[in-house]
Amino acid sequence: LEALPESIRKAFIVRTDPRDHGWDQEERWADRVPDVNVDDGKCKLNDLVQEARLCVATANTTIFQQAFLMDIPTIIVWDTSHWQLRKSAQNTFDRLTDAGIFHTDPDKAALHVKSIWEDTEKWWRSEEVESAVDYFNSQYNWGPDGLVVRMGRALTEMSARGQDTYVD
Repeated sequence: LEALPESIRKAFIVRTDPRDHGWDQEERWADRVPDVNVDDGKCKLNDLVQEARLCVATANTTIFQQAFLMDIPTIIVWDTSHWQLRKSAQNTFDRLTDAGIFHTDPDKAALHVKSIWEDTEKWWRSEEVESAVDYFNSQYNWGPDGLVVRMGRALTEMSARGQDTYVD
C-alpha cells in the first residue's frame, strides 16, 4: 500500500483478522499507512468483495478463489517462501503471473495496480487474464456447482466399474 499513490491508497480497505491475537492490527496499520481504511473483519467478506473495484489477496487463503468465482478483478501477492507452491501448481501460477494476477514482489504488484487502476475491467476482461483465471478455476476452483458435477461423475464412473458408491 505504501508504494501506491495516495489517490489509490485511499480507495483501499484493509481487512484485518477479527481475532486480533493482541497484535493491535488497526493501530499498526494506522501507524504505517495513516490514510488507509481498515475493516476490523466484522463485515461480511462477500459484501466487501462484491463492492470492490479490485480485490488484493495477500495470503494463500480462499479469498482470491472466491473473488475469481464472483468474477471480481483480483491481484494476488504473497511471499512464496512463506506460502509455498506445489510443483504441480507451478504451471497454473505461472499463467496467473504472466497475466499480471499473481505477484511475489509487493512493489511490482503495486506498479501493476497503478497501471490498471483507471480501467481494471479492461485488464480483467483481457483474453490473457480471462484464460488464466478460467484455467485456474478448471484446475482448483470448481465452486459449489462444479464440485457437485465432479462428484456425480466420479460416482457414476465408480458405479460403471462395479465399485460401491455408498456415501455416508
